[in-house]
Amino acid sequence: FRNAENYSALFYFNRSTDTLLRTVKSRLLPEKILKHPEFLTKYYGNKSGLDAYVAKENEFIENTFKDYTLHLRHEVIGLITQPVNPESDKTIKFGKWNIPTKVSPMTQELIDKGDPITLRSIKSFDGSVYLSGIYKADKKLSNVSSFVIHINADGKASWVKNFEYKIDSLSKLADANNFCASLELTKEGCAVVIHTVGTLSESPYNTFVYLGDKGEEKLKIKLKETAYPRQLSYSEKSNSFILVMKGIEEKNNYSSSEPLTILGINILGDAMWTRSIELTGDFTQLINLEGGHMVIGNYMIINDLNKREHRTKIASFESNPFIIKFDNQGDVKNIIPITVSRSARIIKILKVNDNSIHLIGKEEALNSTGDNVISPEEKLVHIMVNRYGQTVYSNQ
Repeated sequence: FRNAENYSALFYFNRSTDTLLRTVKSRLLPEKILKHPEFLTKYYGNKSGLDAYVAKENEFIENTFKDYTLHLRHEVIGLITQPVNPESDKTIKFGKWNIPTKVSPMTQELIDKGDPITLRSIKSFDGSVYLSGIYKADKKLSNVSSFVIHINADGKASWVKNFEYKIDSLSKLADANNFCASLELTKEGCAVVIHTVGTLSESPYNTFVYLGDKGEEKLKIKLKETAYPRQLSYSEKSNSFILVMKGIEEKNNYSSSEPLTILGINILGDAMWTRSIELTGDFTQLINLEGGHMVIGNYMIINDLNKREHRTKIASFESNPFIIKFDNQGDVKNIIPITVSRSARIIKILKVNDNSIHLIGKEEALNSTGDNVISPEEKLVHIMVNRYGQTVYSNQ
């Protein structure tokens, strides 16, 4: 990570040097040069010598720019493609539970087996690991429920929490599917958002649950918003959460516009503010910044703050990236559609620092059936933006 920080700093130093050289070139006017003949003769010989010096500096800046961006790109792709939490095919035994540590895709074949399926793995600063996933409480039924398990740094499970919420709380039978749609670590434990959907397609609901470091339920709040939770993010500085929601199910809908809802939640579970932006597209990631946050995704139709509509080639599901910048009070400061030369689907985001934010994706349609795996050998889309959402580098 340090290499990416260093090359980011060199990148900005190069851009500052380029700006300085452009300023120097703009001032090389005959009337200004004639005012300092002795200086010109002493250091450059003549006007041709000065021009040669400027040309050589310009060549050096261009070459180092290519070198720095190449190395920065290499470091960023390396960080994105390396496993966040290297997994082994181990099984954690906890009571009646046999939970795999390796993350697997949620397929119907695995669900039908009835065994727990680990869908998410997050490593904590103390070396412990939080796993979340789904299981069948009753193998005779089609309903699925969710779990979160905490594994100590020594590899032993300390607690497990299961979620088997119902649509009808008085029903003796399971009548809903429960998905742990979002999991986020905090300084005291973790928080989850459980998306509950009735087996008879009743209206879904979301439950915000805050768990302590011993697995105790510190807080459980049923949210008013029913859209599918995409990401829950915790800010230690403000001791609060940001929840991003979109759509009625995990699968993205590209055929019509949907509100992208951003919800601010305090540590007591109270909704502090809600913002909704109409979008035809999808959500990629939320990142925290000094003094605010940034939502990044892909659009086919989106309006900026001036209500100006931005469209891609809808018929071919062409997409471009977008950035929504908002402060800690939820006030939207900017909506920035990024226009690129061809369809680009942003898949991964890496924040090196607030001025080195990297959008990585593939040159493909938004409804592409391809996976979300980034390979260093692929021809990738790489866009670097700063804290204001301004593009400072793009290979498009």
